[in-house]
Amino acid sequence: MQERELGLDNITIADTLLEFATLYQEEEKYSDAAPLYPHALEIKEKNIGPDSPRLLRTLDGYAAVLQQLGDPDKAGAVAARASALRQQLAQHTPKAPAQN
Repeated sequence: MQERELGLDNITIADTLLEFATLYQEEEKYSDAAPLYPHALEIKEKNIGPDSPRLLRTLDGYAAVLQQLGDPDKAGAVAARASALRQQLAQHTPKAPAQN
């Protein structure tokens, strides 16, 4: 119903998918969680871009689920993307001036 009202690419849909994926993951229903993460990720990338820090939670959750499902190669690739994004964000974060 939410998809009809908001549209398939609305960020609220992505947030809802992520919440369901997280819930399934907490209940150890990894096969139910797995398809929700890439769908949420795709919507978020369209709305906030591929380099947004808001993608990290989705990437981390997806990597963890893939690991639980026995797909270490894909999990590693997703985790590497999250790590690269963290490094990129750290480089662009202004450092606070030293205080005396």
